[in-house]
Amino acid sequence: MYDPLDPPVIRDADIEQADLEAAGRDASCRIQRMIARYRAGDRAGAAVFCPHTWGYPTTSPAATTAHDPRAGQPGFRCLDCGSYLLDDPFASDGRPRVGEPCELTPEPLRVRA
Repeated sequence: MYDPLDPPVIRDADIEQADLEAAGRDASCRIQRMIARYRAGDRAGAAVFCPHTWGYPTTSPAATTAHDPRAGQPGFRCLDCGSYLLDDPFASDGRPRVGEPCELTPEPLRVRA
């Protein structure tokens, strides 16, 4: 039961929520920087700033459905920046290696254009 007179207590959920909010702000800033680099013609720089937060394996049915030019090849397609990644960004501890930076038009530019 919540009592407004109780002293504030920081709980694990509060810490976790703050961490998630910080990660969301960081990803949003990185995507805005990625878009600016892409529009300036710096595709390699755009891929560096991209957080690579969503996409699909190029060996998956999603690649075939999306008519991905690399469908069937081992790798991963980042839908944030359109890059072909050599590593799955969700399976690796570090930044994934980029095979071809911003190979396709980034999804955020398609949505906002």
